[in-house]
Amino acid sequence: MSQLTTGFVILPRLTFKNRFDKSLYSIFIEEANFATNEYLERGQAKFKMSELSEELHTTRNMVRNSITRLEKDGLIKKEPLPQNKGILVTIINYDEYQSLETYQKSKESKIEPPKELVQLVGNETNPFNQIENKFIQQRAVGLVISASDAQSIHEVLNLGIPLKTILEWMDTIYAHYIKRNNSRTIRAFK
Repeated sequence: MSQLTTGFVILPRLTFKNRFDKSLYSIFIEEANFATNEYLERGQAKFKMSELSEELHTTRNMVRNSITRLEKDGLIKKEPLPQNKGILVTIINYDEYQSLETYQKSKESKIEPPKELVQLVGNETNPFNQIENKFIQQRAVGLVISASDAQSIHEVLNLGIPLKTILEWMDTIYAHYIKRNNSRTIRAFK
């Protein structure tokens, strides 16, 4: 006997602090309204802490802490419902996550950095310095790199990949990272 389906949801690949947060977020996104109705907006769902903790075989405190982390990370918005009837969870960027167009590869040309930055990187002769300068520009914070970033750059250079290819990959990875992480800055070269 087959199960009756009522549709599907797209579960985006996001980074989470732990697996419990990921599981809870998956429940939220799966149970969120796909279309606005008289009770809830698109991307919203109602939950009771007691039911969540019972279904997940954990404490209310663990569920509450996970919700706080998800909210702090900008993945959800939580509002208490009147008369202790639970919480209203709104999935941030729900429309974007549930659109298949979001996951299609862009046919646009790659993002071009400003000419001044290209000249600065292009004028360097040392491959390490070229990669370091490009990373600092992409990171857009500070003027020096950490020891672990330097070690990672050396590891990449030791692979024997041509410098031009490495710099192109950095542009591609940077554009992908910015798109997927809501323009958050890069923290590490690795």
